[in-house]
Amino acid sequence: MKKLFVSLLLGALAVTGAQAQLLYRISGKNLVKPSYIIGTHHLAKVAFIDEIKGAKTALTEAEQVYGELDFDNVISMNGMQQVQQAMMLPQGQTLKTVLTTEQYQKLDKFLVKMMNVGLDHPQVGAQMLGLKPAALTTQLTLLSYLQKHMGEFDPNNTFDQYFQMTAKKNNEPVGGLETIEEQTNILYGKPLKRQTEELMCLIDNYDFYTTNMEELTKAFYAQDLAKLQEISDAKIGGSCDPTAAEEAALIYNRNANWVKKMPAIMADKSTLFAVGALHLCGDKGVLNLLRKAGYTVEPYTGAETPINAPSAKAKNQNEKAAKKRVEEIYADVFSVYNKVNETEDMTLFNSRSFEQDYCSQDWNNAVAAVLAKDENFFDADYWIMGQDWDNVSIKDVKVSKVTDTVYTATLNIINFGTAHPAKLTLVYERDNWYIDNFIDVKYDQDWKESMK
Repeated sequence: MKKLFVSLLLGALAVTGAQAQLLYRISGKNLVKPSYIIGTHHLAKVAFIDEIKGAKTALTEAEQVYGELDFDNVISMNGMQQVQQAMMLPQGQTLKTVLTTEQYQKLDKFLVKMMNVGLDHPQVGAQMLGLKPAALTTQLTLLSYLQKHMGEFDPNNTFDQYFQMTAKKNNEPVGGLETIEEQTNILYGKPLKRQTEELMCLIDNYDFYTTNMEELTKAFYAQDLAKLQEISDAKIGGSCDPTAAEEAALIYNRNANWVKKMPAIMADKSTLFAVGALHLCGDKGVLNLLRKAGYTVEPYTGAETPINAPSAKAKNQNEKAAKKRVEEIYADVFSVYNKVNETEDMTLFNSRSFEQDYCSQDWNNAVAAVLAKDENFFDADYWIMGQDWDNVSIKDVKVSKVTDTVYTATLNIINFGTAHPAKLTLVYERDNWYIDNFIDVKYDQDWKESMK
C-alpha cells in the first residue's frame, strides 16, 4: 500500500486539466521552424498516443519537449521530497486535529466503503493521517480512477512522460513550463478550511465526481475537446464548485504564464509542448492566447504541408490581401442569402457551411460548444447582424494590422437599404485569412463574448 500511495503521489502532480483536435501546429510570428502542442490526459494509457494522428510525426519534427513539469525533477530525490512535504500537514497536526469529529467519522466510513479498511488500520493511518485534506482528496480521486481502469495506468510510464522520455532517448532537451513548487502551491496551498470543505464535497458527491471523471476520460479518448470543456464546466452548485479565483489559479493564470514563456522556448528550438487538454480550450486557453500573441495555431495531423519559414506566406499577410479576402467572403455568402431571398428556398443554406469555409478553427469550436448546450442560441444572424434580410451587401471595408497574423476589419452591412456598422477579427491560418470574431458596432455586441 505504501508503494501505491507514493506512486499516486507522483502521478497526482499534474491532474489539474483533463476543442475536437488534440494536436496543433504553431507557426508564424518569425518562427523559423514550427512548434507543436498536444493536449493530454495525465492518467491516459500510453498506447493511445498511436491513435492521435500526427503525434509521433510532431515528436520527430520537434527538437525538444516541454511538459507542465520536467519529470527528471519530479522523480529526483529532492523533487519527491518537495512533493511529499507539500502534501503533509504542519508538524503536530493530523486529520484528527484538522477535521471535526463528525467529519472524521464521515471520512472513516467512506474509506471503509471504498477500501474495506478505515483510518484505524495501521498502514492506512500511517499513510493518510498526516496528509493535508487536499492531498487526500487527490489520492482518493486517483484511487477511484485506478479501480475502474485496472492495468491502464503505469506511474513509471505515464502518457505525459512518454514525450519527455522519447526526447531523452534521442538526446534532445526536455523542460517544464513551471516548477514543482509552483504546482504544489496550487494543488495543496489553499487554506485548510477550504481543503476540508472540498474533501467533504468529494465524499458527499462521490457519484457525481466519479461519473464526471469517466465522462472526461471518454471525451478525451474521442479526442473531443469541446465535449471535455462542456463536462468540465458541469457544476454541483453551492460551495462545492470552484470559485472564480480558484479556477483562475488552477487553469487561466497558468495558461497566461505559460504563453509568456513559450515564445523564447520556441524561438530557441522547435518544441513539442504536452499539457493537460483543458488548458487548450476557450478564450483564455493556450491556443487562443497564442493566436492573440500573433501566432498561427492550426490543427495538425502530420499530413499538412511542411512549413519552412514564415516568408512563404508573407505575400498574403498584408492589409490589401486581407481586405480582398473580406470582400470575397461576403460576396460569396451574401450571394446565397440573396438567392434564398429571391427563391424563398431555405434549403440552399444546407449545401454550404460558411463557418467551415470562412471562419477560424477557434470560432468553429466555440459555435459547436454553444450549440451543444443551446441549439436556439443564435436567434440572430451574425453574418447580417439581424434576423431578416433584403438585398444584402457590404461597403466601406477598411483593414488594419494588429500583429502579423491578427488583423481587424471594419465595414458597413447594407440591409433593407440601411448601413449597419460591423467589425471583424481576422486570423491568418491554413494559408489564408479567416474570421475569428463578429462584432455588432451598432448594438455593441461582441459575438465571441456572448458565446462565452
